[in-house]
Amino acid sequence: MLAWALYSGDNQERICPSTGLGGLVTTHNAAKNYPLNQWCMGTMHAAPSWTNTILIMDSLLYNHVNSLGVYKCPADRATTKSPFGTGGGIPKVRSNSMSCFMNPLPGETRPMGRTYRNQGDFVLGPSMTWVTIDENPASINDGWFVHESKTSFVDYPASYHNSAGGLSFADGHSEIKKWRSPAIITYGRPRTSSNATLDRTDATWLYERTTDFTARWN
Repeated sequence: MLAWALYSGDNQERICPSTGLGGLVTTHNAAKNYPLNQWCMGTMHAAPSWTNTILIMDSLLYNHVNSLGVYKCPADRATTKSPFGTGGGIPKVRSNSMSCFMNPLPGETRPMGRTYRNQGDFVLGPSMTWVTIDENPASINDGWFVHESKTSFVDYPASYHNSAGGLSFADGHSEIKKWRSPAIITYGRPRTSSNATLDRTDATWLYERTTDFTARWN
């Protein structure tokens, strides 16, 4: 989050861009020319970018970070063989994703929800607007986390901290959120129970800290 804030300071308060599968960059190039460069390029659901650290270092935030370690939580055991670290394989290089409403590049749209382009755009307040999130290792692909419902999930938060996961917020603070939703806790594994009430509680908590969904995507 320090790097994210520094980026805006160097770019007239513009927020570092993000994008999803529609703007995915999966291979690096020697010329370092990436028209769709964003906060972190690559995807964690397919080779070769799921082990490509050069793509991370060529991404927009890295010059302010200068550490590959911050892109992957040590509790994430995901490898190229298994999202939960079983069966061997090479460790993947990223475990966090960014809210899809953080200055999305052209070509990506959602039905509703105000996008944030500049640091002054946080209508919910910076302390109530999450920016990055630990994503479930069975859900993670691009660096773009979509959430837009009070009852269900498109992408799933991680829960490998004793059913909890980390989020960072636009004011710079971080939180460890204890999830109770079976949909989150069991995602990617056989589900032994379901609870629509708990799913709705967790989905609503994240929804209320995402954006203004009465506004159209802009």
